[in-house]
Amino acid sequence: MKKFTPSAPFFPTIILLLAVFFLTACSGPSEEKITQAQQAFSQLVVVHNEVVEAHKGIQDDSLDSRLSALALKLQKVEEFHLSEMKDEAIDQLIDTMNSLLSSYQEALKEIDQIKNKEEAAVITPISLTLNNQSDKSLTSLYLYEKGAASSKVDLLEGTSGFSKGQFLTGLMIYRNVSSTPWILEFTDEDGTDSKLELSVDAYALSGESFILSYDAEAQSYLLTAS
Repeated sequence: MKKFTPSAPFFPTIILLLAVFFLTACSGPSEEKITQAQQAFSQLVVVHNEVVEAHKGIQDDSLDSRLSALALKLQKVEEFHLSEMKDEAIDQLIDTMNSLLSSYQEALKEIDQIKNKEEAAVITPISLTLNNQSDKSLTSLYLYEKGAASSKVDLLEGTSGFSKGQFLTGLMIYRNVSSTPWILEFTDEDGTDSKLELSVDAYALSGESFILSYDAEAQSYLLTAS
C-alpha cells in the first residue's frame, strides 16, 4: 500500500509564504499575535517533518489515512492571510495549530510504539552444533531463551543420553532485536545440574559450533567455540 508522504514542495512553500507575509505585514493584527502565530506554525512544521521521517521507518500502514488528513489540515493553515485577520481570529487559528500539533505528537508516539513492535518481531534463526568432550554423559539437556524456562523441553528425552565424543547438530536458537541470551541447561550422569548462558549477539547467521568440556579443578562445565 502506498505510504503517506506530503508533496515534495509542501514545507518549503509554507515556510516561504509565512516568511514573506511576516516581513510585509504592517497593519491589521498586532505584532504580538503575528509572532505567536509564527511560532506555533514553526513548531507544527518541525513535528510534521519528524512524523514524516519516522513514518518511513515502519511497515505498518494503519496510520496512513490519519496522517494524510493531518497534512491536508496543515495545508489549509497555509491559506490564511494574517494581515486580513483580527487578533481574535488569529487566536482561533493558533488554537487550531496547537490542536494539530497535539495530533502530530500523538501520531509520533504511536509510530514509535509500532516501530518497537516491528523490531521486536524480527528474529534470526541460528543453528548450533554441540560436541561433548566432558568425559561425562548428559542425561537431560534444555536449550531456551533466557526468561522462558517454563517452556523448556528436554532434547534428550527418549534417548540414551549425550555421551563423550558425540555431536548434537541442528539445535536452533533465535536471536531477537535485543539479542536476548539463551540458556543451555543440562544434568550429567552424576546428577549435577548446570546452566551456561549463550551470548547470541555475535553468533554468525551460518551457525556456530561449540565444545562442551569439564574443568575438574573448578568443578564446572565450559563451553568454547570450535
